[in-house]
Amino acid sequence: MKCPDGIHVTAQGQVLVCGRYSRTVLQLDGEGRKKLATLATICDGLSRPQ
Repeated sequence: MKCPDGIHVTAQGQVLVCGRYSRTVLQLDGEGRKKLATLATICDGLSRPQ
């Protein structure tokens, strides 16, 4: 991930992180250490998420 720019923890405990320059939104484990899923990328129309 390039330039992590935003983080959000959902009510269910999911950790979501935006990569501004990598243009991705990732879901991490509850401790924020392991990537569980790529939720969106530039291919989905993402442009510099924050």
